[in-house]
Amino acid sequence: MIHIARILLLILIVSGIALSQDAEGLYTQGEEYFSQGRFADAHFSFTKYIEYNPDSAKGYISRGNTFIFLKIKDALSDFDKAISIDPKNYKAHSGRGTAYIYMQNGEEALKSYNKALELNPKDVVSMNSIAVIFYGEGKTAEALGYLDKAIKIQPDNVDSYKNRGSMRLFNGDTTGALDDLNKAVELGPNRVDVYNTR
Repeated sequence: MIHIARILLLILIVSGIALSQDAEGLYTQGEEYFSQGRFADAHFSFTKYIEYNPDSAKGYISRGNTFIFLKIKDALSDFDKAISIDPKNYKAHSGRGTAYIYMQNGEEALKSYNKALELNPKDVVSMNSIAVIFYGEGKTAEALGYLDKAIKIQPDNVDSYKNRGSMRLFNGDTTGALDDLNKAVELGPNRVDVYNTR
């Protein structure tokens, strides 16, 4: 009888490990689909991942990112769920900020991005997003300040150079704009949006 109990326990342990590996495979597959722009497929993979890991903030964050391209209000729900699981996850707050941007609510977006920066002062994604919001509000100096800081923190970030170059161009600094946009092309030679901006 003890021998059968040990075998059953071993089967349960092996099954649990296999399910965990399957779940991580689903997550990895979702990331691959997302990077290819296959958002519906990524959404499906992340949803299946969440079924195995309902308390995973990263699952909800990743699925929320797909919802930004599929159904924006559901994105907000997923980011809120991720925050309820892990309130100190800066990516969840940054993602929520992006959802608010797509919902055209700049005030709430700024709150979320600022919370992300409070949790991770080196979050260049949130810095870029705040810069774009400020620039849209006519706060050019503040916008450029965020981008300067982002570039100091992560000097290989294509978006920081692209955004700063665009802002410089529209403010008449063609030399600075060209320097930034050339740097963006150098760092992101396969990014069409960078060439289009230049």
